[in-house]
Amino acid sequence: LLVGSVGLAVLGIAYVDVRRFVTALATREGTRSMTEITPVADFYVVSKNIAGDPVVDANGWLLVLPDGASLTYAELLALPAAEVELTLSCISNEIGGTLISNGRWRGPRVTDLLAAHGGDHPDARWLLMEAADGYTESLPLEELTPDHLLATHLNGDGLPWAHGFPARFIFPGHYGMKQPKWVTRLRLSATDQRGYWEQNGWNERAVVKTMSRIDAPLDGLVVRVGPIAMRGIAFAGNRRISAVEIRLNNGPWQAADLDPEFSPYAWRFWGLTASVVTGHYDIEVRARDGTGAWQTAQRVPTLPDGASGYHRIALEVQ
Repeated sequence: LLVGSVGLAVLGIAYVDVRRFVTALATREGTRSMTEITPVADFYVVSKNIAGDPVVDANGWLLVLPDGASLTYAELLALPAAEVELTLSCISNEIGGTLISNGRWRGPRVTDLLAAHGGDHPDARWLLMEAADGYTESLPLEELTPDHLLATHLNGDGLPWAHGFPARFIFPGHYGMKQPKWVTRLRLSATDQRGYWEQNGWNERAVVKTMSRIDAPLDGLVVRVGPIAMRGIAFAGNRRISAVEIRLNNGPWQAADLDPEFSPYAWRFWGLTASVVTGHYDIEVRARDGTGAWQTAQRVPTLPDGASGYHRIALEVQ
């Protein structure tokens, strides 16, 4: 992810190096622990705020709505709420990376908020969002569903500060950059407004690409001759996962077993046991989404619309 050129000049950092700098400075990596729900302590964090994220006082916080009304934190909590299990992934997540986590998000439906406080905006086509740190984002109103939330809770507890307390927007099918934290205002507009990361070269749609990852065994291990159990995750945003396949040393693709689906918006676990003999093995994984489209084989970097390509590991069998 990028920061503005003025900030780079102050920091004395070359423009070409800034993506790695921001990721290293402002990110908490996720983990490869295969649990359905990622504990908050292990949930990845990415932020644009090099100098520190905003500290929001719930007692003074207000959510300003399109009709000019405002809600206090207590009033927001008193509204009817829904829960969505959703995997959050950063658009800067590399192939096989850990900037991906799964959680249960709870809060009022954005459709309900707009039904009650949308005001008179007959030409509106876009929902614009503003946050306490100056972050902005937008989405087409036609894409709003009852599963779009203004989340106040994560995994059954109040939303943690690092994840956007008091309220974070939840937008199934899109990378985390489209799901702003510390939301303070919702506006309706006839025209789009490019968000913070879009202004810095990232894709405006930020639709999750189909991905898969080998979590076990670990890359570079030396293992014994015999059966090896392979496990991992696959994710396709709101398109679901319909198949996962593994291949060894560019051989034929083998179908992996899929665990039951947790949620239409959550990652899916897969597993495959294969017998191996002495030698070196390059192992690759690919996934197919619910539309029947296979994961893209071509390896591309994260900028501008997310990485693609097969995750691979190497094993030595003795």
